[in-house]
Parts: sequence; C-alpha cells; structure tokens
Amino acid sequence: MLRKCLSQKDKCVMPSAREETKIWQQIKQLQYTPKEERTEFDYRLPMMRNYTSALYECLGELADLSVLVQQKYDSNPLALRVDLFEFGSKVKSVLLENLFITDVHFAFEQKADVLFFSIQKDHIDRFKGSSSPKTKENYTSALYECLGELADLSVLVQQKYGFVIKDVPAVASMCPKAIVPCSSSSSLSPRTIRRFSHFICLRMGDLFRYLGDMKLARELYVCAFRANPNDGQACNQIGLIEGLERHHLEALYYHVVALNAHDSFMPAASNIEQIYNRFASINIEDHNTDYDLVFLKLSSFDPSVLQRMSCLLQERTPNCSRLAMHFVIAVSVWYALGGSQDEVRCSNHVITVIADQFTILLEQSLKEEQTRREKEQLLSTLWIYASWIEAKKISLMNRVTDDAKWIRNLAVLIDTCDNTLTLKCDNHHFLPLSFMDYENASTESLVRRLTVILWRTLKSYRIPDVPNDNFTAFVDAHISMFTERRKPRVSRTVAVLSAM
Repeated sequence: MLRKCLSQKDKCVMPSAREETKIWQQIKQLQYTPKEERTEFDYRLPMMRNYTSALYECLGELADLSVLVQQKYDSNPLALRVDLFEFGSKVKSVLLENLFITDVHFAFEQKADVLFFSIQKDHIDRFKGSSSPKTKENYTSALYECLGELADLSVLVQQKYGFVIKDVPAVASMCPKAIVPCSSSSSLSPRTIRRFSHFICLRMGDLFRYLGDMKLARELYVCAFRANPNDGQACNQIGLIEGLERHHLEALYYHVVALNAHDSFMPAASNIEQIYNRFASINIEDHNTDYDLVFLKLSSFDPSVLQRMSCLLQERTPNCSRLAMHFVIAVSVWYALGGSQDEVRCSNHVITVIADQFTILLEQSLKEEQTRREKEQLLSTLWIYASWIEAKKISLMNRVTDDAKWIRNLAVLIDTCDNTLTLKCDNHHFLPLSFMDYENASTESLVRRLTVILWRTLKSYRIPDVPNDNFTAFVDAHISMFTERRKPRVSRTVAVLSAM
C-alpha cells in the first residue's frame, strides 16, 4: 500500500498547464483560515511540504508517541498505516511549490515568494526564544527543514524551466539535472531568473544567519544583491551581519544604501538611527579613536567633530574603498536635510566633510610612489566625488584650510593626468547617485569634471579670463589671490536648491 500511495505522488504534485489561477485560489482559501485556527496539517503542510516528506515526518512523530499509538492500535497494527495514508491523500498538492513550477512569473506577481517565507518564519518562531534544550533542538530542526524546502523549490524550478542559478553557493542551486546544452535556452526571461535567484539566496541567507553561519549568510546576501541590486533588503541584511561583527562603518553604509535603493527597505532607517545613537557619546579626543569612528558622529553636526575629522584625515588617510563609503553616507545625510536655517548650516558642515575628502584624494593622486593599480583606484574614487560636486554645482571655496594648495593640486592633476589609466567605478545602486554613468568612467571624463570645478572656483575668486589649458601656470600666476579668505558668491541656500 505504501508503494502504491507514493507512486501517485507525481500525478498529484504536477498540475496541468495554465492552472496557476486555480492553485492561487486554493492558496487564498487556506489563507482565509484565522491564524489561531491554523495547524501544521491543514495549513503549513498543504502549502509547503511534498507528499513523501510529510508522510515520513508524520511516521517519525507518531513513532515518538509509541505508548499512545500502542494503546490505540494494539488490536490492529495496520490501522496506523491506513490512517497515515488517509492523511496523505489530503496532502496531495504542495500549493506554493506547484504555483512556482506552473508559472513562476505569476507566482512573483502574486507575491508568493513573500508568502512562502512568511509561512516558514511563522514555523520557526514557534520554537524561538525558549531556553529549553528540546525547544532549541526543535528550533534548529525547523531551520534545516525550511532550508530543505527552499532547496527543493530551487531544484524543481530550475529543472522545470531549464536554467541554472550561477555564481552562487552550491546550497542555493544544487541542480545537476538542470544543466542544459549551450544551444538551449530557458523559457524564462533573464529578469525573472534573476528575481528567482534573489529570492532563494536572500531567504537562505536569512536561515543561515539564524543558524549562526555568518560567512555563508553574507555570501548568499551578496549573491542576492548581485541578482537584484534595486532591492534594498539584501543590503540591509549585509549591514546586520557587519554590525554583528563590529564593522560599524560598513554596517552604516549598507543600511544607508538599503534605505536609498530603488526599492527602498524602510526598516533600515531604524538601524541607521541605532548606529548614530550608539556612537553619539564617543570621545573624539581619544588617540585610539580613528577617522571611521569619528565619522559616525557626523549627524551631530558639531564643529569640534568636523575639526577633529579634518585632522585625522590628514594623519591617517583611509583607503579608497572606505572613502567611497564615507562619501555615500555623507551624501545621504546631505539629501535628508531641509531648508531651515539650522539645516542649511548643517548641510554646509556635510559639504565641508566631502570637500576635505576630495582634497585629500587630489593630494594622494599626485604622489609618485604609487603603483599603476593604486593610481587607478584613487582616480576612480575621485571620479565619483568630482561627478557629484560638478553635477550639484557645489562650491568648494573656503571649505578647507588652504585653498591655494588644493586649487594648485587640482590644476596639476588636470594638466598631467595619464589618459592611459583605466578607471573602474562600482555602481553603489544608491538612488541619489543614480545620475552617474559608472560604466563610462574614464580619465577623460574625470578631467572634464575637474576642469569645470576649477573654472567655477576661479570665477568665485573673481578671476576673469580663465584658460582652457596650462592650468598650473595660470594658478601659479594668481596664487596670491587664493591665500585670502573671501566670501563666496553663492547663496547659503544653494545646497538645498541643488538637492531639490
């Protein structure tokens, strides 16, 4: 009887073509059941588990209750199997799994991916928060059970539609039968495949994070972000892991990107606030406090903090990747400010921080003891700063201690920039920087942007007849004009107007 029942599985699980609407109606009908009335057998199992695994799980659970089973079935030992098969006949459809297999695009339209993990999360939360060893064991078992469900779904969908989730940990794909000849193509669009990959990697990442495997969880989150960089949730989850590992600047950066992604993940806002609040009281005069930690006090807009940041930046210049994080965070603060007098003053503080970093990059890029790769990294980071400053018409006049020094460095870089260098700017997928054409970053475009910044600065100093070349000689001829602190010609509302 067992073989006969299991042989009917394939007939039950796979519905005929174009049945997605019917399956979704069955799912909605189950959802109408009040939460307090839902049980494992009449809600979760029909939604999530296949016939065979549900059957064997029930066999195992009832075997644990051996005393009760013997009391009930001592006169007829076959009755247990009969009852199980009767239960199994009610668990023929794995509704959510079937919906993805029948029409994965329709499943995403109905947000079946959200429902899938929501049911898993409810199942996991039943065993969460208890100190009982048995409950902890059940919690771990529930996590592995949910991982198995996601792995099953991943394999079945890949097999059905003839594609392979590439460049992900094996646990997220595990589908040797899905490998198809190079001449074959999947019936799914690349966008849908990326969306499915994002769903599987994101949710497996969550489950491994619950299990404490932060390395694999982070790897899966990165894969999810790569599959769908417009969704901020994967970035937020990476930020959670960075926070647990005490990488506070990285955590803040990822939460900021999550909040400012095309599909913003709003819970990231509270994570950002927690980080700012946590570092509001750090001692900025402590010799062991580095630039990154002081930078986390940026939202305080305290002039002493800005001064300390400027000194630390000169003493211990962070590497390019960290400066790029600083820039994204500073721009996010600048965009969040409004038009009141206090907020305009604060926006000027933020611009001062960005100007400090920009001038340090100029100075570093002119040093000769750098490898070609280091030079390219420096100029790539500088390209991002220059693109934003030029596009938003930011005035750098009187922003740093020595205007003459940075203006001359700017002129020298424009005159001597090596056009054979290759720039590579990673897309931060940060909405305020979405206007940037990262793929076309080059030394030529960098020089054009730097030239515009220099022209505007010279005009702010009321210097007429700015040149088109030989900028170093021109600046040297007017160097005395830059030593005098002069009032800029721009209004104090220019930052707010640029943001608007």
